[in-house]
Amino acid sequence: MQHVTFHLADSLPKDALDRLNEELKALPVEKQKIERRKKVEACIDAGHGSCLLGVPGIARMVQESLLFFDGERYRVIAWVVMMNHS
Repeated sequence: MQHVTFHLADSLPKDALDRLNEELKALPVEKQKIERRKKVEACIDAGHGSCLLGVPGIARMVQESLLFFDGERYRVIAWVVMMNHS
């Protein structure tokens, strides 16, 4: 079983990522990886970007792409298309 997540390029703005990385420098090295993951997820959940997956036609194209080889190359059990992980 696999779990796959795709993000649009603008869902995590470079300036937000740069600030996050700067904040992490103050933490001990052994805590940086865990905190980075938490902060990246929180930033993605903030709803940055164009949220193009909220446009029905675009969401439908993504869904159709995911299901194109369903039953032939892989089996899709469940899926969700969200406008920006929020």
